[in-house]
Amino acid sequence: MRMRGATLLLGALLGCANGLPAAADDAGFERPLLEQLDVVPLGNGARVVVRFGCPLRYTSHFPARSLTELRISLSPLPGCTPAGLEKGVERAAEGNAAGLTDVRLEPAGSALVMTLSFATVVDVSIRPSPDFLGLEVAVAGGAPVAATRPGVRKTPLPGQLAPAPVAAPARPLPTEAVLQAQWTAARAAFDQGDYPTAVRQLTRLTEYPEHVHRAEAQELLGLARERSGQLAHAKAEYEEYLRRYPDGAAAGRVGQRLAALTTLDSRPQVEAVAQREGGMVWTSFGGWSQDYRRDSTSIQSDQFSTDFLSQSMIITDGDYSLRGRGERVDLQLRVNAGYLYDLLPDGPGSQTRVSLAYAELADRKYNVSGRLGRQSKHTGGVLGTFDGLALGWQVHPDLRLNLMSGFPVQSTRESFSTERQFVSLSANWRGWLEGLEISPFLISQTYDGLGDRQAIGGELRWYAPGRTVVGMLDYDVDYSALNMALLLGTFQLPGRWTVTGTLDHRKSPFLTTRNALSGQPVQSIDELVALFGEAGVRALAEDRTAEADTLSLGVSRPLGERFQWSVDLTGTEFSGMPASGGVPEIPGTGMDLSLGAQLIGTSLIRAGDMTILGLRRYDGSTSTVTSLSASARFPIRGGFRISPRLRLDQREFDTDGSTQLLVSPSFRLDWNWKRTTVEFEAGGEFANRDRPLDQEQTNRYWLSLGYRVGF
Repeated sequence: MRMRGATLLLGALLGCANGLPAAADDAGFERPLLEQLDVVPLGNGARVVVRFGCPLRYTSHFPARSLTELRISLSPLPGCTPAGLEKGVERAAEGNAAGLTDVRLEPAGSALVMTLSFATVVDVSIRPSPDFLGLEVAVAGGAPVAATRPGVRKTPLPGQLAPAPVAAPARPLPTEAVLQAQWTAARAAFDQGDYPTAVRQLTRLTEYPEHVHRAEAQELLGLARERSGQLAHAKAEYEEYLRRYPDGAAAGRVGQRLAALTTLDSRPQVEAVAQREGGMVWTSFGGWSQDYRRDSTSIQSDQFSTDFLSQSMIITDGDYSLRGRGERVDLQLRVNAGYLYDLLPDGPGSQTRVSLAYAELADRKYNVSGRLGRQSKHTGGVLGTFDGLALGWQVHPDLRLNLMSGFPVQSTRESFSTERQFVSLSANWRGWLEGLEISPFLISQTYDGLGDRQAIGGELRWYAPGRTVVGMLDYDVDYSALNMALLLGTFQLPGRWTVTGTLDHRKSPFLTTRNALSGQPVQSIDELVALFGEAGVRALAEDRTAEADTLSLGVSRPLGERFQWSVDLTGTEFSGMPASGGVPEIPGTGMDLSLGAQLIGTSLIRAGDMTILGLRRYDGSTSTVTSLSASARFPIRGGFRISPRLRLDQREFDTDGSTQLLVSPSFRLDWNWKRTTVEFEAGGEFANRDRPLDQEQTNRYWLSLGYRVGF
């Protein structure tokens, strides 16, 4: 096999994480809507990456700039429901580059609101992922310069350094490309031992306002002066580092060098400190959570009556990262996994999931990085989670080359498998136009030796103050079919208006040979080929792939400083799928229309509260729904927060002419203390459906209790 060596190494890496058997079937259990959170340093800020458990479409965000809390409105797509959030909060790692503290995902009627809280004022731009399973938030002005945490020693010296006023920057911050080029040149001079040049270039980098390389440049400036014999200057630079970054990644290392210079004024002592550390500073962080969820339903009508317990389970999740940062090399190990213990005697059974399990190495001298293990990517034509290798090389400040290879994972509950294999080549190029990045890709994927996906395409991203445009294209050259053409745009107009639009044409799901297995009694592609032949299997794959077209337009505007209203209109149409291979025809939906309005108010009663009122009208091919919702979140004393919600739905079913009235109240209480959160939620849905011949009453009750601990 072409990737036999990688298979052995990956099997060893994932073997520990998959110690418990994964269930073959995910049916009956909802995936957490808030599935993954990452913060990645980027340019002069950071990128926050959020992954969802089911497809959610971005509609708007508030406020547009200079914020400490960002609220993003999301609309569930077919197959995704905001009811019964298993995990609605994710804590961010302390000291992250964005200054992010946590992310919350909360129902707002039939929609959702995601709130990102920051430790300081930031500006943001938002990019939804092409599969609607996540989004990226580019953050500028993130982590505060000298943020401190209670109980953490600010410096490693016996005496605490007195804070010193920071002089105003003498130089304006250049573009990201220029900044990266200057950093690369300064780093190269330092690595080559050209300390006079390094001092000159690093000094220029420290004269800019805060940026992603500022802390590292400050440390290297002190080290370059020290190795040049300028010990007094080195001490001054080290002291400046500790004043600016008392909790920085290199604070311990810098403090020891400064202590050696202060007490012994001896270069051999400082070199001994660096040698003893091995040039690496290690940090670890993560979190642990457990939730119990219970869900019961009763249905009564003139014809029958039933009561059943649909869910009773304990969900355990853990996330752990170990990072080592050296003068040249960075290393990270990360595992994100969970176990769902099914308490129902006749339920689908307990399940294990492994979302992430990888090791990552980055070399700043040669600008190369590699990640090996289970990971998630939505670039380079890769469609999500895979077990494999991702390599990157920053050839030039404006050009990065990427190579990914491995084995796609259909579900994070799957064990390691080599049935499907792929190789992807891609590039990230910028510099032609300020704020523009173009990322072409080529991907080849096989399934048990058959061609599964052979595609070319690319992504275009353009960010400018008040404007964001994202375009994506994916074309399968083997099937001669367009998998996706997507255009997203967000524009801030005069008068504080924000307009968001989406044009989306795609295959649903993406066209792959594996789609042929849908609805078939066999489990492997080899069995299907034996029945229909290779050409027949390819025809079945095309028949089992629908086309979806979506058009959306949203408008939002703040009302003063505490309110924002928004209106959005979305039209979606799915094509039908013909009968073939023993699978019956699935008719198309026609155009489904959704019109919604939302009013968000913040800090109305006390600082930090939020109130959301929503109204939505849905006109689909089988039903019409009018939904009214109200939700609120109120912080109270001692770290407690309460969140009452209410939703009223009136539904008209075209199939039998019946109508249904649904009332859904719920209440949530959470308590936060340091890095610990305890949460309780209870609610219900009470529906009465008037049909031509009888009435049906459905009552559903749910409750959940859980805790989360960060470290």
